[in-house]
Amino acid sequence: TAIVELRGFWVMWSLPLVFMAAQALILRLDILQPERSHKLPNCEFLGHLAPYFACAACTLEYRYYYSQAQVAVTWGLVFAAFFGHLMFSLRLLDLAWPSNDPLGDMPEEPGKQWWP
Repeated sequence: TAIVELRGFWVMWSLPLVFMAAQALILRLDILQPERSHKLPNCEFLGHLAPYFACAACTLEYRYYYSQAQVAVTWGLVFAAFFGHLMFSLRLLDLAWPSNDPLGDMPEEPGKQWWP
């Protein structure tokens, strides 16, 4: 959200898609391990949607007329963006958490190949 200029509506709604698609592809193709059990599977998508919650809140904020219902919906979208960022951070923590593999890690030996 900090990357986008939130007063330019075209930029605000189109640019996050490029960054979110690149980040989702990196997560799917490089980091995620489907055979390992996780506590928060697929919660990273809430983090990818968070910039659009913030953009929708900003779009509602720049209105000519004041409405109390609009303010409530705007704050709901702001908290949804905060929640999306929180869940994304927790999901990355879930991915970085060491696994409890019963076999353990392969012992490190000089001159041997690295084993993930």
